[in-house]
Amino acid sequence: MLNGEALITGGTVSKLHLIFARACEDGTEEGIGGSSPSVTRPDGLRLGHREPTMGLRAIPEMEVIFEDMYVGPDMVVMPPSGLKRGFADLMNAYNAQRVGAGTVALGLAQGAPTSLRSTSPKSGSSLIDRSPSSRVCSGCSPT
Repeated sequence: MLNGEALITGGTVSKLHLIFARACEDGTEEGIGGSSPSVTRPDGLRLGHREPTMGLRAIPEMEVIFEDMYVGPDMVVMPPSGLKRGFADLMNAYNAQRVGAGTVALGLAQGAPTSLRSTSPKSGSSLIDRSPSSRVCSGCSPT
């Protein structure tokens, strides 16, 4: 049984989730393992609210709630080194993804100045023009 909450990228558009959690048997923790329940499987898996994100809004970041969700043998993803080393295997798998995440962050950072300078249709001014630091009061000298 799986109980708890998690944030999952692509929550409403994914057909399959990969969830890592502590595996326990007879009250003894066995380690960390994965499971891949189908989103169409309604028993015990519920989508919560969408989390507001700052940059990447195209992929929904969703709260996923597990309420006594049965994890059958067909849903278990066994780590290559077994449950006892499941967390180490998970961290090693993330290492390959770090370059891509850094590339996305760099692209967002490079686009930020352009985005800040663009004119908002609502106000007719840019975010930089509306920034308190861009205004100079009378009697003050600009720094």
